[in-house]
Order: sequence, then C-alpha cells, then structure tokens
Amino acid sequence: MRIRVQSQVYRLQKLGNRPDENEDDAAIIEPPDGVLDEHPARYAVADGATTGAFSSEWANALVHTVVEHWTPTESLNACIEPLRSTWSDRFASLNLPWFVEAKARAGSFATLLSLWIAPPEDGTTEGIWNAAAIGDTCLFHVRDNTLCAAFPITESVAFGSTPDLLASKPPLGLVLREAHTHGHWRVGDQFYLMSDALATWFLSTHEQDGSSWAEIAAWREIATTTDHFAHWIAELRTSHRLRNDDVTLLVIEIVDDNPSPTT
Repeated sequence: MRIRVQSQVYRLQKLGNRPDENEDDAAIIEPPDGVLDEHPARYAVADGATTGAFSSEWANALVHTVVEHWTPTESLNACIEPLRSTWSDRFASLNLPWFVEAKARAGSFATLLSLWIAPPEDGTTEGIWNAAAIGDTCLFHVRDNTLCAAFPITESVAFGSTPDLLASKPPLGLVLREAHTHGHWRVGDQFYLMSDALATWFLSTHEQDGSSWAEIAAWREIATTTDHFAHWIAELRTSHRLRNDDVTLLVIEIVDDNPSPTT
C-alpha cells in the first residue's frame, strides 16, 4: 500500500474587498508526489488582524515559517522568534503615511494554526498527527462521516471578537494561550483547516444537523475550482449562514494510492 496525502487550498476575500486585500493565508509542504513514507506533510493557515499593519504580509510570513521550521516538540512562539527579530526591518525603508507608520510601530498580528502529519508507523497503515494553534483558526478531523477532533475550539459559541493573536512585537510579559493536540490518522481520513468565519459556520452547522463536511464534499465533487468555492461562499453569505469576512479552507485527504482490486 502506498499512502498519499492530497490537498487543496481555497481562499476568498471579504465581500467588497479586492483579492489582494485578503488577510488570510495558507502554506503547504508535502513529500514528493504526496507520498507519506519518510517525510511528514506540513500545513498552516493564518488569519491576519486588520487592526495591525501589514496583516496579509504577516500571515504569509507566518505560514511559510511554520511549514518550513515547526516541529511538534516546539512552540509556535519559539518557531517564529527569528521572524520577529527581522520583521520591522522589512518596512524601515518604506515611505509610509503617518497613520500606517503608527500602526507599523505597534506591530502585525494574526491567528495561526499548524498541522504536521507524520508517515505511517512501521508495518501499519496509520500514523500520528500533531497540531498547534494560537487564536481561533481551526482544524477539524473527520473519519467515517464522524467528527473525531475539533481544535482549538470545539463549540460555535466559543468564538468571539477578540481571539489571541500572534504579534510581531509582543508586549513584555504577555503569555499567549498556545494550544497543542495530537491524534492518529488512518487512510480515508480528512482534515479541514479554516479561518474563523468558516470555522464558526462549520461547528454551528455540525451542531444543528451534522452536515458540515457533506456540504463541502457536495460542491467539491462537482469541481474543486476556486469559482465553485466562491459560489458556495456567496450562497452562505446571502443566506446569512456565514458572516462577511476573509475565508480560507484547506482540505487534506489521506488516500490509498494503490487500492486492492475488487473481485
């Protein structure tokens, strides 16, 4: 059996904004051809906070830093410390308006979620996954049409307007609530990583009728293009099931690349 990961990222800006104003971002590093044999698959999603300066750039830098460097034995804060040390230098030479410069001095902010999927354990068809998060970007693990894990938020009522944010210039003495979790994956499992607006929809829909991932699968079976994602998000917004915000969805599936022939 050759076990492989396959993934797809979907992103859409807030209604009324341009695509380049989307402050969410995602990054992926997978083994060659997605085959889980010697190397892990690494994923991250970040949601930049509008209150900070260069939020989209900060989200982009965070996701690429953690997929390249984070390991399950390390904290996210420790992983991004080298990025923090050089962040303000990136914009020092820019001729910024005074109000942007004031925001830049205060720093950049984002929520962040990182997922590590390890190769299968020796002689088995399953393995371990690890995740870490700061803020309300979420991971959902689904197996056999059952929600196995929701992380770091487990109920839709738990979302608020002031999530913890990973700052480029954290105040002295600030201790963020950094959550870590782990579990076992099997062939056929799916992982859904989402920024907060879509994660709120996912949990509230699951609490009502359990149809969250089925609804995602329905439009993905037709086509996996960004256009179909945008149409689905527009329907959710029009029906007031999804608040107007930037949205990112990263779908990961673990598949058997060499299924046994049927008899």
